[in-house]
Amino acid sequence: MGRDIPDDMDESTAITHHDQGVSFEIKLQHGSASDRTTVKAKLKTESEAEFEEKRDDFQNEVRDGAEQAHKHHEEVFGDD
Repeated sequence: MGRDIPDDMDESTAITHHDQGVSFEIKLQHGSASDRTTVKAKLKTESEAEFEEKRDDFQNEVRDGAEQAHKHHEEVFGDD
């Protein structure tokens, strides 16, 4: 599979199959409602095969981005 979910982050995913292919949405969040880092991304593919080929790399890139966003948030606003 892909890399692990960044520490202290919640991840949700949704896969939708439709006439034009497959959509995959991933959302990662860290923190409370008043101090939250959120990264959300969507991958659209034209076929199930293309989706399977791209899913792991896409999910890893989003997880990397979420981890970087959280680190940046801590640098700017401080970590509690």
